[in-house]
Amino acid sequence: MRIIRVLAFSAPLFLYCLVCSVPVALAGGSEAPEVLDVGDRLTVTVFGQPEMSGDFQVDGTGEIELPIVGAIRVGELTPKDAQKRIEERLADGYILHPTVSIAVTERRPIYVLGDVRTPGTFPFRTGNTVMNAVAQAGGYGVAGQPLVGVAMADYLLSDERVKTLESTHVQLTVRKARLEAQLDGRDTFDAPVFPGLDIELLDTAMANEKDMLHRQRQALHLQIDLVRSQKPRIQGAMEAVETQIESEKKQQDLVRAQLDDWNKMKEKGLALRVTEVSLLREQAAIDVAMSGFRTELARLAVTMGELDIKVHELEAADRQRVANELQEVRTRLHELETTLPSARRVRDVRMQQAENGRSENAMGQSHRIVIRRSLKTGTKTIAATEETQLEPGDIIEVFWISPNSDSSAYRQPSTRKQAQLEEFAPEGE
Repeated sequence: MRIIRVLAFSAPLFLYCLVCSVPVALAGGSEAPEVLDVGDRLTVTVFGQPEMSGDFQVDGTGEIELPIVGAIRVGELTPKDAQKRIEERLADGYILHPTVSIAVTERRPIYVLGDVRTPGTFPFRTGNTVMNAVAQAGGYGVAGQPLVGVAMADYLLSDERVKTLESTHVQLTVRKARLEAQLDGRDTFDAPVFPGLDIELLDTAMANEKDMLHRQRQALHLQIDLVRSQKPRIQGAMEAVETQIESEKKQQDLVRAQLDDWNKMKEKGLALRVTEVSLLREQAAIDVAMSGFRTELARLAVTMGELDIKVHELEAADRQRVANELQEVRTRLHELETTLPSARRVRDVRMQQAENGRSENAMGQSHRIVIRRSLKTGTKTIAATEETQLEPGDIIEVFWISPNSDSSAYRQPSTRKQAQLEEFAPEGE
């Protein structure tokens, strides 16, 4: 990690002094799957139903308000479980075989308090560490004044931006590969090559896009199958009408034979006029019935053709949707590939400035960092280092420890820090 290399190359910028109220160390994030909570912002996509799709925020009750359907509780569920719950709700009288995808676009924020330059609320980013959070808050400081590491804070902010851009670049590149495969009618696609990339990031992006490819193709095939399933019924109706036409033809031949017999008897003076009239009326009725049957047969043939057209329309609409999405992804990738090199150059400059900007005043200063994390069972206090991984909703408190002071004097937050906690912390924490 470049941050560690900078610190290893030079004299340490930060000294760590941990005084733990609860002896729990966090070297990384939680192994449990992330669940949705109040404040998370989601993008919900209902395949083929744009009026039900959109961006939603989990409210204070853990619910989102889906158009037409109403409130659906997603709090304390993983995105996949929330996806299944929405599909079950839609399948209950709204949509036949719904397909839903959920993307978490913004997690609930983190809160940085205490001895930092600008305490406040900051957006959560996947992979955030305490060091990133302190950088977002302007670096260490007292009463709004910087202590140390302002250049380092600038570097960390630029480094976080590069990481965000690189992560977005990976996701968009994998999505582009998925859309190209979908447009070609393929059921799978290969992972793009990213030299030196974190394999876990690529695997996650590939898993998400492969799942999306499978679900969207499955939804399209299901719609097409539903249309084609009507063909046997219409074909059966056509065969029944054709059978009725054949029956009427036989009846028509019989009436014509009777008229021939009547004409022969008429030549001999043995035929009655009333018999001829009856036979002619029966023949006319048969002609009308046959005309109706032929009309019905033509209508059924048209309906059969319309089903084929409907299948083609579904396929064409899906291809158009994929093509539009692919064009949008290509545009975003082009913009990203234009921005990323300059962002990397800025980061390199910031790193050099951080290395060159070491001052003697920074030496000997250290901080105690505490994370307050809300759990189902209550609030958990965790002793942390600058490398500790954060979770959405964390409250990070920073306490400056003077090299000439007893660190035990900093075990409890000051009145100023308590006021910050009350100002920025969410309700109930």
